[in-house]
Amino acid sequence: MNAGHVREPAVSVLMTVHNAGRFLAPAVRSVLAQTRSDFELLILDNASTDGAVPALAAAGLDPRIVLERAAGNLGIAAGTNRLAARARGRFVAVLDHDDELAPEKLARQVAWLEAHPAAGGVAARTELIDADGRGRVGDFTLPDAAEYRVFTAYSQAANFGSHLFRREWFERFPRREAFPFSSDFDFVARVAEATDIGVIPETLFRYRVHGAQTTQRRRPEQVADEVLIRILAARRRAGLAEPWAETSGWRTRLAAATPGAIWLRAAALCRELGLPELASYHARRAAGAGSPIRALATALGSLRHPRAARLFFTGPLRTHGLHPWPPQ
Repeated sequence: MNAGHVREPAVSVLMTVHNAGRFLAPAVRSVLAQTRSDFELLILDNASTDGAVPALAAAGLDPRIVLERAAGNLGIAAGTNRLAARARGRFVAVLDHDDELAPEKLARQVAWLEAHPAAGGVAARTELIDADGRGRVGDFTLPDAAEYRVFTAYSQAANFGSHLFRREWFERFPRREAFPFSSDFDFVARVAEATDIGVIPETLFRYRVHGAQTTQRRRPEQVADEVLIRILAARRRAGLAEPWAETSGWRTRLAAATPGAIWLRAAALCRELGLPELASYHARRAAGAGSPIRALATALGSLRHPRAARLFFTGPLRTHGLHPWPPQ
């Protein structure tokens, strides 16, 4: 661990790294290029084997970088928690090792949070980039705090890496290792239930889309995580306890689904649990994946709930009157 890091950083940027390859250097450079310089960059080498972290260290580390190595791959959730426990900044950002920050991101978001003391965090708009850093399109973002909260019942309302949070929310809601591929979605859903999360209508984050990223390689496991997170969020928002003892059985049922059928299995599970809107949401996803009408009808059952029926046919955005950027 470096001894010469910033004495009192305003922001802690957390980065867990596992075989980042050529993407690590530009991700780190994007942090060092921030217009606000009072930050620390905490990097956890999560048992990488590709040499990217040693190459970074050999080139000479900026004194604001704190580098440590895990004996084994802790995973993203545990790795982030380990770094968050060491964070000294009043504000915390999490950056994946293959994404990039716009130069003014930290400055703009710190200023916003200082001007909005009741908010727990703030997101920004995102630009999608390819493996070579070329811009593609703007990513989905809900720029209104109230709409943001509503949509977290279904998915993330802004790319997670675009956020900056007050540090206390990482202390209150550590990333849950039960969701190894979607702990960020679970974190955001819980935080959004307890505080406002604002959105700056500027593009301050670059999310890299490439074939080696976890969201591409481990998509079935990620879908299962997301289904369980939606169920738990629905329970919490109804004032009910989280049924942790049952989640392992639900995960087993989802994992047993044949490729392409997990959405049908999720719809049937939500129907059994008395969650008609989530049943409709997952049935809609199954329809989008090409599931036949008869299978959808079996999984969903009767659409006796008007809002659930509307959600199936029009989606959660129109059902709840949400207005994303870019327009859908």
